[in-house]
Amino acid sequence: MKVFFICKKLSEGGAERVVSNLCSAFSLRGHDTAVINCFKTDLDYPVEKGVRRFFLEEESSQNDPFLKRNLRRIRGIREILKKERPDVVISFMAESNFRTVAGTAGLGIKTIISVRNDPEKEYEGRFATALAKGLLPQADGCVFQTPDAQAYFPEKLQKKSVIIPNAVKQDFFEVKREPKEFLVTSCGRLTEQKDYRSLILAFKDLLKKVPRARLQIYGTGELEEELKELSRKEKLEKFVSFFGRSSDIPSVLSKTSLFVLSSAYEGMPNALMEALAAGVPSVSTDCPCGGPRMLIENGVNGLLVPPGDPEALSKAMEEILTHPIKAQKMGEEARKRAQEYTTDKITDRWEEYVRQVLGK
Repeated sequence: MKVFFICKKLSEGGAERVVSNLCSAFSLRGHDTAVINCFKTDLDYPVEKGVRRFFLEEESSQNDPFLKRNLRRIRGIREILKKERPDVVISFMAESNFRTVAGTAGLGIKTIISVRNDPEKEYEGRFATALAKGLLPQADGCVFQTPDAQAYFPEKLQKKSVIIPNAVKQDFFEVKREPKEFLVTSCGRLTEQKDYRSLILAFKDLLKKVPRARLQIYGTGELEEELKELSRKEKLEKFVSFFGRSSDIPSVLSKTSLFVLSSAYEGMPNALMEALAAGVPSVSTDCPCGGPRMLIENGVNGLLVPPGDPEALSKAMEEILTHPIKAQKMGEEARKRAQEYTTDKITDRWEEYVRQVLGK
C-alpha cells in the first residue's frame, strides 16, 4: 500500500512519537510510506530510511495569521497528494485532521483521522467543536484510543471507526530492573495537562511518611520555571529534581521504584504504557478520556486515583513504596499485560483497519 501520514510536526509530543514509530513500522513491512509535516525541527523523532518526508513550510511561518497559515497548509497538502496519489492518508491530532479532510475533498483518496487526546479539550470551543462534529465525519475512517473519546463524536463517525491503543517499543519490554529504593519518577511535558503541581504537593505529603523518598521529573515545557519555583517554595529542592529531556527512558525506568502519572486528562499515555511494559509499579490518575483505566486494573497491575487530588495521590505512592512485595507483583503483572501493546500487534491492527477502509 502507499500510505501517507500527516501531522503538524514530528517532535516533542506523544502523538508525534506514535506517528514516527507507526510510519517506520509500515515502511519496514514494505509499504510505500511518507510523512507530511508543516515544518522540520531539530528535535524530530527518527524514522526509518525508507520513509519519505514532505514539509509544507519553514518553522518561522507558523507565526503567520491563522487563516493565511491554514489555507496555505491545506493547499500544500492538496498539491502533494494530487501528485503522489497515495492509497490512504492518515492524519493525527485536531489541526491536521481538519486540514486533511478539507485538503482531500474531491481527490478520491481515502482518509483516516486519528483522535489522540481527550476531545473535550482537543476540540474545545464552539468553532472547534462545530468543525469536529460537522467536518470530521466526512473522513472515511477514524482511529480512537478509548471508548470515551469515540462517544464524543456523531454516530456517523463512530460507525466507521475503530479503537486501537498505542504501541510500546521492544526496548521497554527488555528493561532489566535494578530499582533504587524510594525513587519516584514521572515523565512528560511540563504543561497544565500533566498537573505536576498536584504531584509536587502529593510528594511533599509523602515525605512525612517516607522521608527517604526522592522524585525525579523528566520533560520540558512552559511551566518548568513555575514548577521549580513551587518546589523551592515548598522547600523540596533536596528531594525533587528536574532533568529535562532524556534520550534513554528505558534506563531511567530501570532504576525507579515507582512511576507516577498525575495528568488532568490524557488520551492513551505513552509514558505510562512504557513504565508498565518495563515492569515498574505505577500510580496514575483515572483521568478523562479513560486511557489509564484501560491500562491499569486498580490494585492488580497498578493503582488509580482521582485527578487533581494530591492527598489520594500521596496515599497511593505510599502504599507502593512501603509494600515492596505487593509492588513487585504489580510490576510483574503490568509487564505481562503490556504484551498486548507490542509494535507488531498494534501494527497488525492498523494494517487490518487500513485494508478495511480501502475495501481490500
